[in-house]
Amino acid sequence: MEISINGKKVYLESGLTLAKYLLQEGFNPDHIIVEYNHEIIRKDCWDGIVLNQDDNLEILSFVGGG
Repeated sequence: MEISINGKKVYLESGLTLAKYLLQEGFNPDHIIVEYNHEIIRKDCWDGIVLNQDDNLEILSFVGGG
């Protein structure tokens, strides 16, 4: 299936949850915010979201500095 992640088209296996995708891509859940189809999703809901064709994800990382 094809979804958009941070503005780029990406092909993923069907039936993948948001939590599993983030884990397999190596994202640290404590350092990101996820917007799923234009809605910010709480971390405790990631397991219940199954990614579907034409979904839109924006993954934002916290960056420290000074």
